[in-house]
Amino acid sequence: FGKSGYTYMFDRNGLIISHPNKSEVLTLNVGEFEFGQKMLSKEKGLVSYTWKGIKKMVAFKKDKSLGWTVGVSANNKDILEPVDAVFYINIAVAVGVMIFVIIVTLLLVQSAVKPIYRVIEGLTKVADQVASASGGILSASRQLAQGASEQAASSEETSSSLEEISSMVRRNMDNAEDT
Repeated sequence: FGKSGYTYMFDRNGLIISHPNKSEVLTLNVGEFEFGQKMLSKEKGLVSYTWKGIKKMVAFKKDKSLGWTVGVSANNKDILEPVDAVFYINIAVAVGVMIFVIIVTLLLVQSAVKPIYRVIEGLTKVADQVASASGGILSASRQLAQGASEQAASSEETSSSLEEISSMVRRNMDNAEDT
């Protein structure tokens, strides 16, 4: 099974009765190992173990009538190789989807931001026009203030002159009455 998997069988005492390595048949007892003890204590299951430095997994099932257990053993690397391939494919798909989402998001944001920039440009132009008009109004206000100031000074001079004339007229009237 896989690149290095194999099937074996042992009796109810753990003695190997079938194995691809003929030297282990009727000489090796799985009950001497922790993983074999787990297999002997259960009817069926899945056990992880290390054999000669290689991590392995065995699926097993005991035949109730004979008491023999059949085990299918394979290296974890062989078992997990398809899972690893799917894992890498999933990562590639996830990265592709993330890039697609980022691009779509950027395009949507850009299409939403363009009208806002146009509004900002319009408001900037209006603000510049208002500032220019304010400058014109300020200049006109200063000219009006200056004209009003000059007119006030002129009115004051006229008022002063009228007072002098009025004062002269009174003196003349007073002089005319005295004569």
